[in-house]
Amino acid sequence: MPASLSIYQESKGGFRSVEELKQVSGIGEKKFAEIRDLVEV
Repeated sequence: MPASLSIYQESKGGFRSVEELKQVSGIGEKKFAEIRDLVEV
């Protein structure tokens, strides 16, 4: 998943919202629910 985050970030120029993390390969609804409160954009 870390590689997917980097690829997404590089191709899109960064994240504009926490919700945008769900568009990253490997982060589905379950994983997003687990990390949502740990992430700031």
